[in-house]
Amino acid sequence: MLDPEITPSKAMRETGRWTPALIMICLAAVLVVTAGILVPGYYIGGWFGKHNIARTYNNTVTSQSYQDALLAQMQQHLTNITGPGGLQAQRQSVPASSPEQANLRASELNEIGSLCSESTRFAPQMEGPAGAQLQTTIAANCAAGTPVEAPPLADPVPTS
Repeated sequence: MLDPEITPSKAMRETGRWTPALIMICLAAVLVVTAGILVPGYYIGGWFGKHNIARTYNNTVTSQSYQDALLAQMQQHLTNITGPGGLQAQRQSVPASSPEQANLRASELNEIGSLCSESTRFAPQMEGPAGAQLQTTIAANCAAGTPVEAPPLADPVPTS
């Protein structure tokens, strides 16, 4: 039979004292499991995102249209330096002692710097004389994407 000392209020009082602790244990377990899933997921998502950005960049840089545009820019730098009316021709027409001579040389070095930095992103399919000329020019003027100490394209200031 039933124990006469067990009443509904006594049963509630005896079992109810464990309810807050049980709720806290359940919440802690849910938080630990959630953190165990979300934290690694966050880092894994970042890893995938970083690799996706690198893959997209590589696909863009190696695309033919990008390479064609880059080749056109590099050839424009060469034209700006050595072409008719280019910086070298302007330097020849300016007296050596003129302050403009130093400005023109700085402009030449800036053009060469741009050419060199662009050459690091260039994956050429160099065919024909234009490609060979560009490859020779880059080899002579650039080292690791920066101009060599005295690039041949930016020859010394004329003495006359």
